[in-house]
Amino acid sequence: VRVAWLLVCSIVLVIVSLLYFTDRELSEAFERASAKTMSAATLAVKNIWEDHTESTSAMLWQGSRREDLAKSMAEKDIPTLREIISDMDAHSTIDFITVSDSDGVVLLRSHASRTGDSVKGQLNVRRSLEGVPLTIGVDGGTEIPLSIRGGVPVRYEGKIVGVLTAG
Repeated sequence: VRVAWLLVCSIVLVIVSLLYFTDRELSEAFERASAKTMSAATLAVKNIWEDHTESTSAMLWQGSRREDLAKSMAEKDIPTLREIISDMDAHSTIDFITVSDSDGVVLLRSHASRTGDSVKGQLNVRRSLEGVPLTIGVDGGTEIPLSIRGGVPVRYEGKIVGVLTAG
């Protein structure tokens, strides 16, 4: 009986030890794999952010310097704005362009037909209307719920006539 009891205790001890060390090794392996996956995902998001902000900044900077865009915004010349924005959209990697007036009211969108609504609640629009040269960040919109977007003030004859937003 003592030998049987000793044998049972030894088997239980070996099984418990194996389970403990197996669980510990699996947990550590899972943590290492998770950390590696998170690191790769973080790097991917960082690369997407950098690529997108660089292309958005360049397109916005060029667009805000266009006299024809500024004039058509000041005059609220929608047909001319449509041509300009269509051309800008065709020659960029941007997903959308929104043009709003000095009150933050949408004059034109490259990605939707809706106009006349206010986008003044967007950080890039508010800051652009305050004269901040370029604002880029993650922001929600009325047509696209959440995106990386940037905005620049557009000036005509020294006055801010609206905002060019892209993302």
